[in-house]
Amino acid sequence: MKLAEALLLRRDLESKLTLLREEIASSAVIQEGDTLDRARKDEINETC
Repeated sequence: MKLAEALLLRRDLESKLTLLREEIASSAVIQEGDTLDRARKDEINETC
């Protein structure tokens, strides 16, 4: 893998990690019956 490719991959992964951290912080407590936003569920599944 070339350095440029590795740096792009790193940037993308750091961006996804930041989004996930924000999501975790904003939904640390979910009330019974509440659900995650559908877009966030898809994003989380893409990351894993």
